Amino acid sequence: RAIELDPESPRSHDGLGSVLAAQGQYREAMEQYLRAIEIDPKRSESRRHLIDAALDLGDIEEALQSCRQWAAREPNASEPYLLLSTVQSKRGEHQAALDSLSHALENNPDDYNVYLQRGRIYASLGHHGKALSDYNRVLELKPGWFGVAYSRGLANAKLGNLRQAIADFSKALQYNQTHS
Repeated sequence: RAIELDPESPRSHDGLGSVLAAQGQYREAMEQYLRAIEIDPKRSESRRHLIDAALDLGDIEEALQSCRQWAAREPNASEPYLLLSTVQSKRGEHQAALDSLSHALENNPDDYNVYLQRGRIYASLGHHGKALSDYNRVLELKPGWFGVAYSRGLANAKLGNLRQAIADFSKALQYNQTHS
């Protein structure tokens, strides 16, 4: 109905896309997100939804292409590179994912989400020292985050820093109790 009232509203197309995606109609949802982007090329929410729908559909190539187009359009923003790194990781292109995140950090050195993503990739590759460094940076930028304190504890445990791991797990529990 909203599209009937205002067919040039990107929010209406994005909303319809979200309804379609919730019903598992990902290809149709992608068409709506593309229409929203066509109307408003700067609409990052629609771009994010488009990439999520492509991933839900299992179309990693479409997701990768959408990420690359977004990154080319907004080379100084971190969000396109965060999503690009996610898709690259799903493809097993871990070095490319790390390169994308490094690019994002060049322009956004205080984006804790980029450090978190990079830390997760490092941890998945067994580079626990590098993961630990990124988790420390996340907690500097956003103190009190349960999941990051827990991940830092895991990294410390993998590195054999058992006392620090226990301290991290205790902090994670404190953060969880404070925020629950």
